[in-house]
Amino acid sequence: MITRGLILASILVLACCAQQQAAHPGQMLAQVTPDLLPVVNEPDDVALPDFVSDVGVAPVVLGPGDLIAVSVVEPAGGGLFTPLGAASTGKITRLPPLTLDASGAVVLPFAGRVEISGLSPADASIKLQQSLSRLAIRPQVQVVLQTSVTRQVTVTGAVRHPGSQQIPTSGLLLLDAITAAGGASANTYDTTVELDRAGTQNRIRLDDLAGQPIFNVNLRQGDRLALTVEPHRISLLGAVAGGNQDLPAQGESLAQAVARAPRATQAYLLRQEPRDTALRLAAVIARQQRAAGTDSLGNALAGQEPFPPAITARNDGRPIPVMFSFNPSDPSQLMLAAQIGLRDGDAVFVPAANKSAASVFAWLR
Repeated sequence: MITRGLILASILVLACCAQQQAAHPGQMLAQVTPDLLPVVNEPDDVALPDFVSDVGVAPVVLGPGDLIAVSVVEPAGGGLFTPLGAASTGKITRLPPLTLDASGAVVLPFAGRVEISGLSPADASIKLQQSLSRLAIRPQVQVVLQTSVTRQVTVTGAVRHPGSQQIPTSGLLLLDAITAAGGASANTYDTTVELDRAGTQNRIRLDDLAGQPIFNVNLRQGDRLALTVEPHRISLLGAVAGGNQDLPAQGESLAQAVARAPRATQAYLLRQEPRDTALRLAAVIARQQRAAGTDSLGNALAGQEPFPPAITARNDGRPIPVMFSFNPSDPSQLMLAAQIGLRDGDAVFVPAANKSAASVFAWLR
C-alpha cells in the first residue's frame, strides 16, 4: 500500500510541475472527462505468476510413508494365492495394506522387499507383478494409493483451518485447497495468497485469483500456500469532515469519497499509474489540450506540444503520478466521478473553497 508520505511527496511533485506550466506545459494533470473514463477505469495489471504455465494435474507418484492397497489375481487354481480346486476364473486376493518404508520399499509376501518409490501406482503394479511372476501363476497385480504423506500441500496464515491437505488422484485446485482450509479469515479484497513451489514464491490477491480462472491451477506435491491480510486503503485529505482519513478501498467511488466534503467545488484524485496507462492518458489529454489550445491550468500552449519528453520518455519501471481534477458541484462531472472506482493507494484531495488550481498547488508546496 502506498504510504501517506509517498502520496504527499507525489502531490508536491505534481504541484511543482504545475507551477511551471509556462515552461513545461501539459504535465500529468487532467480534468475528468468522458473520454478519459475508459483509461482511468482500466483494471490493474496482474502479472501472470510463474505457476500458471504448469496447469495440469500432477502425476501420482509413490513415496516413503505412503499407504497402498495391493490386489493379486491368479487366473487358475493351484497357484501361490489360489488353492487347488478354485474356480478357473481365478480369485482376487487382497493383501493387508502396505506402507512404503523410509527407503521407499514394501515387503511383499513371498517376494520380499521391493522398492517402488518414485513410481506411479500403475508402474508399481508392474514391478510387483514381475517380482511375483516366478512364484505365482500368471499373476496380475493392482496397486491403489490409499493415503499419501508425500503428496500433500500446506495451507497456513489467514485461513480458518490451517494445516496439511492430501492431493487426491484427481488433483487439487488452488481455490479448493483454500476452501478446504475453511476459507480466508478476512475479506478477499484484503487477502493476498503466496504460493511457494520448489523455492519460488508467487503472490496474487485473492480477489484476482477468484476472478480469473487461469490462476486457479492444480497444486503440486510440496506446495505451500500462505494467506496474509494486507488492507487496501485510500487517503482522503484536505477540507473534509473529520479531517484527513484513511478509508477502505473496496467499493468506494471518487464521488462517494468527495461526498464527505459536501460543499466542495473542486477535488483531485492522485493515482500512481503504470507507464503504459499514463501514456494512454497522456494521448487523451493531449488531444483535449490541442483542441482547447490551453494546458490543464488554462495557460495558452503557444504552439508547444502538450506533453514534453520528460513525461512520455520516462521508462524506469516506476509508476507515474497522475492527478485528475473535477468539480463536485457540477452534476455532469459528479456523475463521471461516480463511475471512477478508487483503488489501493489512491489519494483524494479536497482544497478549501474558492481556491484556484494554481493556489492549491502553491498551498501544497
